[in-house]
Amino acid sequence: MAAVAIVAVVVEVVGTICFDTDFPSVTRPIGSADVLLESSATWSNIGRQHLHGHQYAALENGQTLVKCTYMGFSGAINPYGSIIIQLPQTKRNVVYFQVPRFPKAAVFPWMYTAFDTFMGISACVWLVLALSPEISSRVLGDGHP
Repeated sequence: MAAVAIVAVVVEVVGTICFDTDFPSVTRPIGSADVLLESSATWSNIGRQHLHGHQYAALENGQTLVKCTYMGFSGAINPYGSIIIQLPQTKRNVVYFQVPRFPKAAVFPWMYTAFDTFMGISACVWLVLALSPEISSRVLGDGHP
């Protein structure tokens, strides 16, 4: 009788509902999971934009995202932002696919987090400069050499 080795792999799965996946402030705290399940009832006129927005969520968090959507595009997106399977909009069907298993290495989250913070601070600085001519002329000069 031959011995059979069984290797169990733990996969951490989390979920969001509808537009929660559109907000990085919601998906970042759960970004350590391997798979993100998203269910929603999407308005048919924004289905494609919703799908492409979720490509960014998968890429930012470095996790596989599986979408189950009523009236939108259902499918799966790998941690690199590529759509690996997609059902047509408004098509009722069942699909089977293998969830890609990548080592949990963050793809770019540090870059997105740093960029997000940098852009917020930059926007505040430019707002102050735009609303205060005295400060902007002192900081930026009067425009003459």
